Amino acid sequence: MSRTSVPRKFNYQVRPYRAECLQWRGDNYDAMHALVSGSNGVNSVELFREQYIVVRHEKGVSTLSHGCWAVKGEDEEVRIYTESEFIIKYEVLAQENSGV
Repeated sequence: MSRTSVPRKFNYQVRPYRAECLQWRGDNYDAMHALVSGSNGVNSVELFREQYIVVRHEKGVSTLSHGCWAVKGEDEEVRIYTESEFIIKYEVLAQENSGV
């Protein structure tokens, strides 16, 4: 029996995870700095060559290039995603659920 003919039985899903997200556009460093700098484990946030944001944190160094997303979750940790990774993982909350 091939693997594709066996019906898949999913028994887990990712819990809803609310996050504050911001995309690096090259002209919004102050907003990116405000989001990332107050996060758990972040030591410094720097603009490099006017096009990259370098985040030094407890786990190492992350670099955001134009189009990357900074995601600050409910745990106050920042995660960095490329645009394609972000699109797969996140969706906009409906206004009534966003707390706005």
